[in-house]
Amino acid sequence: MQTPQQIFSRKELMRKNPITWIVLLALALLFLMFIISPQFLEWQEKTSAIKTNQSKISQLKVTNEALKEEIAIKEIELETVAREVIEEEKQTFPANLNTATIARILEIYALQLENLDTRLYDSHFQLQNLDFGNTKSFEETGINETSVSIKVSSDYQNLREFVLYLQTGEISDRVERGRENKQIATNDYTFLENNLLPVMNIDSIQINQQQADERLLDIEIQGRFFSQYQSNE
Repeated sequence: MQTPQQIFSRKELMRKNPITWIVLLALALLFLMFIISPQFLEWQEKTSAIKTNQSKISQLKVTNEALKEEIAIKEIELETVAREVIEEEKQTFPANLNTATIARILEIYALQLENLDTRLYDSHFQLQNLDFGNTKSFEETGINETSVSIKVSSDYQNLREFVLYLQTGEISDRVERGRENKQIATNDYTFLENNLLPVMNIDSIQINQQQADERLLDIEIQGRFFSQYQSNE
């Protein structure tokens, strides 16, 4: 235990030599700063990093919501496109070949070609006979082939139009212009748009010129319509 004389002598010493104590105090403060400063800097860095990450998270949330909306829109668009493609495939490569529908399509298209008259051009096209033959199945390729024989009377221009239609299933520009010029009924054109020909392969075309009118031709087309092979199992 310190005596009053010792305490008094220490205070007296401080009064007499304060520089020593100031130096000691400064050293003590420097020591504390040396210990605390790295921790303080580390705390500042972590605080700054937390704020930066919080900002990034907020931005990512906004971006994520925008992407969700974009994905939802793309899914709707994809579903719409896929639905159209699937529906088109059902008609162009059907599970079951509907010969009655094919006959109706060709009859209506033949009527449109017949109606494409102009002041300088007397359009001629008649579907005279349509005969579907046997269906052959090919399990290895997953395809059915149904033979068809088509007989028409036509001029040269409409023959080209008709053959292209059989090969592509696409309505020609002339028929499109005929619709615009009111030569073709809108309901007939709509029927052709909504009912597509199955894929067809033309095997042969036999052409004979008519004796009564050299502008006209008698044509016989042999070909095959394709459909999906259906297993009986």
